[in-house]
Amino acid sequence: MKVNVNLFTPSGKWKYGGIVQLNEKNQLGDSAHKQELIDNQNFVVDGTFDHYIVVVTHRDDYDADPSPYFCQQLYPVGAFAGMRKTNQ
Repeated sequence: MKVNVNLFTPSGKWKYGGIVQLNEKNQLGDSAHKQELIDNQNFVVDGTFDHYIVVVTHRDDYDADPSPYFCQQLYPVGAFAGMRKTNQ
């Protein structure tokens, strides 16, 4: 599934964003899902989400049968602490 990912500074200012392809087998919020967000994005050069509020939004226009259980997920600052791109 494709999702929109937006990164905001702690003060609420939008900083980065883009579309990320995710594997639907991973549960939203688990470490595999978070790592996949980092690995499959191309809008943050170093791949770090450490210092940002991360908002993930399901794209209804992409899936023919969208999941009724996923709309939006917000990760607070620090939710991705220590996580880096693994596929560079």
